Parts: sequence; structure tokens; C-alpha cells
Amino acid sequence: MTLRKSNQLILIGILALALVARVRYITEIEHNVDHAYPVWQAMTTLDWGEFPLAGQGTSVLFANPPLTGYLYIPVVALTRSPLGVYVFVILLNWLGVWLTYKATRLILDEKSALVAAALMAVNPWVIEYSRTSWVQALLPFFVPLVAWLLWGVLLNRTRLPAQRMIFALIAMTLLAHTYLLAFFIVVPVGLLMLIFRKRVPWRGVWIGSTCFLLMFSLYVIGLVNQAETVADRVENFSSSEPSFRLEAFQHALRLVTGKDYEVVRGLDAPADDFELRYDLTQPAVVVLSMTIFLGIGAAAWQIVTKREKRDAALIVLIWFGLPVLAMTYTNNIVHPMYQLLGLPAGYVLAAWGIHIVTRTRLMTWVLSLAFIPFAALMLTNSARYYQETNALPGMHEFSALPVDVGMTIGQMVSRALPQDGIVYIPIDAWIINSFSGRLFTAIRDTRAPDFHYVPARGGLYIQMMSDDAPLPYGAQRLETLMLNDGQQVTVDLLPQAQNLDITGISLNIPTQQGLTLLAYDLWQVGTQWRIRTFWRVDAVPQEVLQHIYAPFVHVFNADGERVAIVDGQGLPGYAWSIGDIHVHEMQFDAPDDFTLMVGQFDGLHNVGLIFLPPDGEPVSAVTITPQAELQSP
Repeated sequence: MTLRKSNQLILIGILALALVARVRYITEIEHNVDHAYPVWQAMTTLDWGEFPLAGQGTSVLFANPPLTGYLYIPVVALTRSPLGVYVFVILLNWLGVWLTYKATRLILDEKSALVAAALMAVNPWVIEYSRTSWVQALLPFFVPLVAWLLWGVLLNRTRLPAQRMIFALIAMTLLAHTYLLAFFIVVPVGLLMLIFRKRVPWRGVWIGSTCFLLMFSLYVIGLVNQAETVADRVENFSSSEPSFRLEAFQHALRLVTGKDYEVVRGLDAPADDFELRYDLTQPAVVVLSMTIFLGIGAAAWQIVTKREKRDAALIVLIWFGLPVLAMTYTNNIVHPMYQLLGLPAGYVLAAWGIHIVTRTRLMTWVLSLAFIPFAALMLTNSARYYQETNALPGMHEFSALPVDVGMTIGQMVSRALPQDGIVYIPIDAWIINSFSGRLFTAIRDTRAPDFHYVPARGGLYIQMMSDDAPLPYGAQRLETLMLNDGQQVTVDLLPQAQNLDITGISLNIPTQQGLTLLAYDLWQVGTQWRIRTFWRVDAVPQEVLQHIYAPFVHVFNADGERVAIVDGQGLPGYAWSIGDIHVHEMQFDAPDDFTLMVGQFDGLHNVGLIFLPPDGEPVSAVTITPQAELQSP
């Protein structure tokens, strides 16, 4: 077998290993709010015809660009499933391994390119970041793509430099507009074009730059429309003092060595072997870190001594070093994913160091054999994360569910949700929308029995608890999903408000603010009393939108002395919807003979509801004499 044929088979094996590492446990991927948003954005474009110019907001600065959501549109249109998006992302990011091989060949040789690709194939950090759907999901594909296209031009390794430069800048444009931080890619690209300006086909640069500016101008328009929010974010961002941090360099090493993955992911996997895996990982981390430092030294030596590979060395060091330097003096937390902007340079440097120590056939065989247990260890570290997710699917409640569990809940919603109904669930709407593959109103409010809505068009009430979840008044339990960790997901059907069977004493007293106190129910639980009040929304005046009204009960004894004040759950006026019924419950202690005064009050603005009894003057509370009414037929 020829050396070339042998290398081709090795490359195929590496790519196959990378694909398996990224596809396995695909249904155990944790689908959180950040993963859901771009999928939801694609759905809003398909179903509502919305074309946002700015994407998901960030916790640090202003909103991300919206391109990731647009890239998902064809997949979402075909599959209506987050699983389809994950398959799409995984396949593209899997190509990043091949692109790393191609880019490394431009810098070093065939053997080193195989080493770089192999390191990327099994790195657990990169595997995780290759299996996401958040806005930065495609960095493991786009960054190596830009590197391969651009480096080929700068090193005079292409017969079509102008066309390749156009493609490089188009890829850079797409990359930058997926994720706010990805705009940083302009810095190494621009600096390298300036350094190697004599080799740069400027006609290709003008064409590619025009594409970038056109797309960037649309994003700027989107930010202008959020000018007030952008100004606040910029002020907050610049208000804290930056400091020097080593995290960026450490994270850049982690993306090559796999360091610390075993201690931050999969700690609660059923195997319970993270201490053993940590002990086994440390020697490999040390060896690989040394090869990176050796590669950095070799590249620096090439530059200082003006050797044959000085241009390639300069490119790799700039590509690797700039993202690290940019995040070394900062006032924000630095996450490992940020250093994806340095791909594939870390693998090139490690391969360069390995190339130096494997000049003999014996050392080549030793390190080749050593890669087998190293790969097995890295893939085990990766697997433990998803095994933990499978064993503890409810660990983060609804905020980060495994894909299979989330899709099951989404199917339950699709089966049961009434037309125009509302889902009440303690997560953001785009998470449950993405799991269901359809758009509907979802409200993050599950406070039963203390408070719950009965919407005008009906709806679903979804909870997750380790014990039996309380059934909201008037609801019907439809389904219960038992999770592997003992958590229960319950789906309850809320009737249309007009069909709610209201028990207790009817009142029907309207208020100036648009609520009508329909009725109340009173019963004793042990030594305490509980009261349930029913309020219908008949109007939503402009003045209530800024208020937060909460029900109250004042308890008076037989002498007219107030002995207790109980407040219920507040609800902002902007959450009122005409036709809905609000059900409040409160618990209180009371003497044998007592009277109640019931109303609602906004303590922040010192204003309460004004009741309009049909046969009396306006009052701020309704008086209830329980004994007489409880004894009435």
C-alpha cells in the first residue's frame, strides 16, 4: 500500500471517528434557551413572516446578528424539529475536522495535518460545541473554512487567488453575522491581509468586502431600532474595571488538550468515575500542552531566523494569539467557546510540536499507538456528559431538557392544546415552541394553587415536580411523563374561562380598573382557613398597565379589630387579557367569629382596586361575613 493511500485511509478513519463522536447520544443533547432561540426565530420567519435584522439579546452587550436563525429556515421548514437542526449543525461542524486537515496541510505536511484533524476529532469541548443550535453553533465549521480559504491565498497555494479571496471573505461575512463575538474574526483576517498585502488580490477583497458591508449595514439598522437598549448595554459593559486574566489562554489549550472536561461535565453520570478519568487525563494534558508550547517555539524560531516556513508560522501565531490577547484584559467572564475563533491554529501548533518529536519511525509509532487510549479517554469524557443528561433529565427542570424528553413534551402539547389556547410553563416561549415545532403563546407563570390563569380560549398548564404536582382549580390532568430521575412532568387542560365551574359564593362586583370579583370560596384546613377568589378581566385600561395588583385579605374579630393581613400573588396589569379569569388562593388564621375584607392593592404605587357595588357607593374592599354565608343553603 502506498503512503498516499495509507494516509487517505487514516483520514477516512479520523473523519468516521469524528462523525460517530458527534452523532452518538444526539437525543441527549441539552436543549436550553440559547439553543432554542435561533430555531424559534426560523419558525417566526416561516409562520409569521418576520425578518429580524437583529437576533437574540446577549447578557453582556447588545443583540447578536440574526443570521443563524436564517440558516436554519430550510431545515426547520422540512423537519419542524430541533433534532433536524442538530443533525444539520453536526454535519457542517463535522466538515470542520476535514477543513482543519486541509488548513494544516497548507502550513505543515500530510502527517501533521492528520494529527491536527485527529486531535480535533476527539476533543470533548469541540464535540460539545459541535452539537448545539445556539447562535455560535457553526463556529467549528466556519472558522476553519475561513482559515483554509484565506491561508491558501496568503501562502500562494492557489491557482485562483481572487476567487478564493472572495469565498474567504464571504465565509467571514457569514461567520461574523451568526454571533456578536464572531465579528472579531475581522481583526486577524484584516491584519494578515495587511501584512501579506503584496499577495492579496485586491479585486477579490473589494468584492468580498462589499458583501460584508451590505450584510453589516442591515445589522446596524436592526441595532438602531434598539438604540435605547444598545446604549444601556454599552454603558453597563464599560462601567466595570477590566483586569488581566489567564482564562483565554487556558481555554485555547483546553480546545486542544481536552483539559478539565471531566471535572465540569458528567460528574453525576451513573459510572461515577470522574476521579479516575481525571487522573488518567492529566498526563495526556501535560504532554499535549508541551507539544503546543514546542509548536509555538518552533513557529517563533521560523520567524526570528527567517526560515522557509516563517510566513506560515506568522499566520498561525496571529490566528492563535489574537483571540487569546483580546480576552486577556477584560471585565467579563471568558468561556471556552470564545476561543473557537482560534481554530484550527491550536491543532496546527500541537501538530508542529508533535512533528518535531516524531522524526524517527519509532517515535511515530509510539505516539500513534498512544493516540488510541487518548482518543478512548477523550470520547469517554464526552460520553459521560450525555449519560448524565440521560440519567438526570430533570436536573435543570425545563430550562435545559434532553432533546428526546423535550420533543415528547412538545408532542403532548401539540396533541392537547386548544385552538388559540395558551400554554403556562416555567420556561421561555421559544423553548416549548421549538420542541413542539409550532408557534403559540406561552406564559412563564405556574404558581398554582396560589394563583393561576383560566384563559378565555383555554390552554395547558405544565409543571415538573418530584411529587404529585398540584392540579390547578378547574383543570383536568391529561398526561404525566415520568423521567429517569423520578421527576414528573404533568400536562393539565385548562377549560375556556366561560366554561369554568365556579364554586362558592357568587358576588359579581365590578371594579373601576376592569376586574370583576365573580365569587369566592372559603373552607377550613385543620386550624387554618383558605379562601379562593375568582376575578374576570372585563377591560384593560391604560392606567393599569404599569401597576402590579395583588389580592389581600384583612381578618377582623367579633369586636371589629383587625387581627391578620394576608397578601396573595401579584400580577402586573400588562398580563391581563380580556376574558381571562384569575384564580387566587390565600391561607390565614382566624378566630371563631370573624369577618373578612377582600380586595387588591398595588403597594408600589399605593393604589388599590375600587369596587362598584350595584346597590352602593364605591369601596376599596368587599366585606365578607363567612359564618352567615357558610350556613346559608
